[in-house]
Amino acid sequence: MTVSAQSELQISVSRDDDGDCSVDVTMVTDGFRGTGHAWLNVSDIVGFARSTAALASTSKGEAVLRGGYFSEGASPHFTINVSVRPHGSRGHVLVVAELATGPLNLDAQIFAVSRMSGGLIAEPAALARFAASLIEIPKGTSREAVVGGERAA
Repeated sequence: MTVSAQSELQISVSRDDDGDCSVDVTMVTDGFRGTGHAWLNVSDIVGFARSTAALASTSKGEAVLRGGYFSEGASPHFTINVSVRPHGSRGHVLVVAELATGPLNLDAQIFAVSRMSGGLIAEPAALARFAASLIEIPKGTSREAVVGGERAA
């Protein structure tokens, strides 16, 4: 067996009084680091956490967390696009993140937008702990959840 590089996905959530959440997602993989930020409803976070927990226990389904900039009649500009789905026949889970610091071409004052995509392969138990932390967001004002795994090649 070859030694694989370790990767990590971190989701930090701060909830305000009206049910909105400031969400920061960071992925570190293969020497690269990317971040994305979006405002989401608390129900989006809880739905993602529940879908992730179900996937960790059954190895079936998919969990998606997306947010960013939306214009009427235009394509969305996601700054956070995280998907979690089964991988392989041994119960592992693939976590893929596409992150951006802002939208493209929406603001003439933004001179540079950093974009990053990467993935990691996680064990179901690690994913279950990650989901359990996120599902607690309705009970508090902030949460941080981290899942680590092997770099997805």
